[in-house]
Amino acid sequence: VGNEFSNTVSLVHGGRQVAVEPGPLQPGGVAAAADGSSVVVVGVRGRRIEAYTAAGRALGTAPAGAGSTHMAAGPGGLFYVADTEGDDVLVYSVTGRGPRLLGQVATKPGTPYGIAVDSRRTLLYVTLTATNELESFRISGRTLVPGKVWPTVRQPNSVAIDEATGRVFVASRTDNQLELIDPGTPGS
Repeated sequence: VGNEFSNTVSLVHGGRQVAVEPGPLQPGGVAAAADGSSVVVVGVRGRRIEAYTAAGRALGTAPAGAGSTHMAAGPGGLFYVADTEGDDVLVYSVTGRGPRLLGQVATKPGTPYGIAVDSRRTLLYVTLTATNELESFRISGRTLVPGKVWPTVRQPNSVAIDEATGRVFVASRTDNQLELIDPGTPGS
């Protein structure tokens, strides 16, 4: 859990707080590796990510673009960061030596913000808040291949996936609406 105003990170395991560690400046987005081996936090104001072991030991930091906000964990131990001010998705790996930037992929211009991964279908989704759109990318190893773009509700700040069905849920900050997109259905 990122504690934005104290610049710390609380690590919780089994419903109990196991550690409170110094975090990057204004820790925002948090993601845990699918295998539980590491947790990565993006510092919104600090423009860095910081990685931790599941037990809370700091593994290191790395630069996080022009103005990153949110992140998601994906298959193969990769982490994806929405670089909101840079119109990119940053791709990182984490090892015992800390996080390492593997590359960056440009989104459509439109201020990427919310980000989610459908590991079952190897897809990444990112909301574009300036243009009210959702963009998909196919995850291909360590790279992202641009996919489809859908119109969304106004100010699409959050996105989530139902991995059982592949449906994508997009939440609006402005209109308090929740939109359902079924990427497998024509016209959706």
